Amino acid sequence: MASLKNIVNKAVLIAGSVLALNGCSVDRTDISSKLEARISEYSQNNKNKNDNNNKIEEDYSLKLDLYRYNRWIERTIKTSLEEKSSVIVVDKSKYELNLYDKGSLVKKYNIELGYDPVNRKLVQGDNKTPEGFYRIVKKRTKTRYYRALLLDYPNLTDKARFERARLNNEITDSDKIGNLIEIHGNGSGRKGNDGGRNWTLGCIALSDEDMDDLFKRVKNETLVTIVRFSDLD
Repeated sequence: MASLKNIVNKAVLIAGSVLALNGCSVDRTDISSKLEARISEYSQNNKNKNDNNNKIEEDYSLKLDLYRYNRWIERTIKTSLEEKSSVIVVDKSKYELNLYDKGSLVKKYNIELGYDPVNRKLVQGDNKTPEGFYRIVKKRTKTRYYRALLLDYPNLTDKARFERARLNNEITDSDKIGNLIEIHGNGSGRKGNDGGRNWTLGCIALSDEDMDDLFKRVKNETLVTIVRFSDLD
């Protein structure tokens, strides 16, 4: 507001001088209030325009993400069909782990996620779950969290994204990319947004009963695809 008042004061002085030279009476208060109103109206119109542009950009970005995530899911199911194999699709927004076999959905499991269940993992300690294509690299029958399926995080895409963030000074030199992302037990069996809670450090938690069931249905090298969302509802 200080800069606005300076502009108004200078404009009032100029307008007053011009009017005085032409023999007109000058009401500086009236001129000032009218100028302030016009400038304020102009500023508000610009703000509304910028807000609208930002909303359009945000909507467009979400639609691009939605398209990308759904292509990931389609690609994963197609792999299951073509290879006659089991695959896993994790939808973070729905708090679901979906198991497909030979291209068909055979089982859904409720999941809980990390303390930040929405965003994509970038560094160790951010409590986020990664997004992308992964493989089970080890089936662990006994762990701190009952049983676990270890994923190959970080993959090449994760490493490239991490290095790009470092080059852009989005993370510090001391940040590490992390590892040990698992699908494991000790969960409540409820969804993290519906009766459960998001408590992991970025892993995907199932109930022990569900973990037993999933454990016997998959093997090393099983494809695991993790998406942030699959619709915008």
